[in-house]
Amino acid sequence: MCSSDLCIEFVHPNDKDKTLKSKILLEQGIVVSDFENRYVCKNGSYKYLAWNYFPLKEEGLIYAIGRDITNKKNDERDIKVSEEKFRRIFESMEDGYLLSDIQGQLLTANPAALKMLGYDSFEELITNNVLKDLYVDPDQRTKLLQV
Repeated sequence: MCSSDLCIEFVHPNDKDKTLKSKILLEQGIVVSDFENRYVCKNGSYKYLAWNYFPLKEEGLIYAIGRDITNKKNDERDIKVSEEKFRRIFESMEDGYLLSDIQGQLLTANPAALKMLGYDSFEELITNNVLKDLYVDPDQRTKLLQV
């Protein structure tokens, strides 16, 4: 059993302020949904929890539904790290690379590609459609997509 409201003694130190702010809303009878914070486990690790709080102000009660979202948060962190690694590699490559969608609209280009094509910025390059503007022979793109 918790010795204080919202079990604040189990909340991660960096999440205590926002947890206490949600308590103020609950005391005013305001529903708090999709609230996330971390709680310490028995073994000392932390779990991310997503909460939906439903206060019944007149009765002095708060109904709470908590869901463990630790795996989701870890996956999001791993994706962010992977994207950052890809971005650093992509931007440092000496060969020019363009990424486009299936319709030929450019999504991104590395600095080497901008330099090779004579553009100063991606914003300038993005006005082009790869199918129409950058391929000498648009059929080559079709062949590439088939492969």
